[in-house]
Amino acid sequence: MPVNRKYLIDGYNLLYKAPFLTDNDSDNFEEQRERLIRKLVGLSADRNIGLHLIFDTSCHINGRSNYPGIRVNYAKPSADAFIRGEISKNQNNKNLVVVSSDRKDIGNYAKTCGVEWITSEEFWNWLNKRPKGIISASLNFEKTGTAPPGWSEDDDNWLQRAFSKKSDKKDRC
Repeated sequence: MPVNRKYLIDGYNLLYKAPFLTDNDSDNFEEQRERLIRKLVGLSADRNIGLHLIFDTSCHINGRSNYPGIRVNYAKPSADAFIRGEISKNQNNKNLVVVSSDRKDIGNYAKTCGVEWITSEEFWNWLNKRPKGIISASLNFEKTGTAPPGWSEDDDNWLQRAFSKKSDKKDRC
């Protein structure tokens, strides 16, 4: 899968394919979403890709959040409806890849609209293979003291907040 592309991802499909989360006994979806997003921040920097995660929500979560290299939307009535809308707006866009395990409703629709589609499992496996000749963004920082290209002070501040948070919040859903 090429880099420098935008990946439109069904967030819960990917969350259920992430072994480090499915082995966790936590039923707290908010905590699991945050853990997934933190993991994806590093992986997206390693791959130089843009990720757009879409999560279903039925409660009062903010509609959108931004993280370094990642945009997150909380969609009502469903992530599938949001993703289908994005596919419709981006027909025949060769720089868009849709990531969902839903072959029937999302995969077939993406292909019909000329947009690449892969399963969440395929994406997770690809994302976790270290690119040849590339040092992970976090390892690069530890070894050289320099941040990855495009890294800003806001990104540093976000990471400091994200990793210093105690997960006291209860999932409101």
